[in-house]
Amino acid sequence: MHDFHCHLDLMGDPGAEYRSRQSYRVLTVSVTTTPRAWRQNLAWANGSPWTRPALGLHPELVGDAHVDLSFLLDLMPQANLIGEVGLDGSPQHKASFVQQQRAFREILLRAGTLGGRVISIHSRRAATQVLDEIEACPSRGGFLPILHWFSGTASELARAISLGCWFSVNGSMLKSARARPMIEAIPPDALLVESDAPFRGGKGDLKGTLLNLSDLTGRAIDEVEATTDDNARRILPEPIAI
Repeated sequence: MHDFHCHLDLMGDPGAEYRSRQSYRVLTVSVTTTPRAWRQNLAWANGSPWTRPALGLHPELVGDAHVDLSFLLDLMPQANLIGEVGLDGSPQHKASFVQQQRAFREILLRAGTLGGRVISIHSRRAATQVLDEIEACPSRGGFLPILHWFSGTASELARAISLGCWFSVNGSMLKSARARPMIEAIPPDALLVESDAPFRGGKGDLKGTLLNLSDLTGRAIDEVEATTDDNARRILPEPIAI
């Protein structure tokens, strides 16, 4: 299996969690919330074919840690995976929303200019604004946007698909009444599985998510797993050697 959005470095014993991916045989994208965590996550992943650290700056932290943006931009040539980045329009983060937009805009521009970047994107209560930034980015041909836990409307979903976005889904988001029409609309070759652990689910949640997808699509679970795993393998870079 694979886990396309997971916070290994925020778990109780991150080093052990990185090592566990090999024994569980779960190909894992370990997103980070601050670029200050990049070096350590890179060290934990060193030599492991099962983990891929991503360089990130979570939108919830932009208001407090916006000085880290320049550090992230400087590190981006080292990272083919970018995340978690994006926008958060929740009431408690409204005060930093303009800063978030500026940061996200610069991250997208830099990623596209570098080329070949895959970006895990947070869009809670800000789907339209996230899609606006993706569409307006002059270098958007140089990155692949993966919408993590997408919760937008049907029209926003259609727009995201038209812009070439992919989607990583977890068990929690598949419990809503909107899950079936959403999964029916997403192209099978743009679908990935995530846990968002430790905030949601966990390693066991991945199999549950595949079961849910099987129920929603009417396809055998082995077929769903093979399709989503193939999607992940197609876009994940090789491990970074340090």
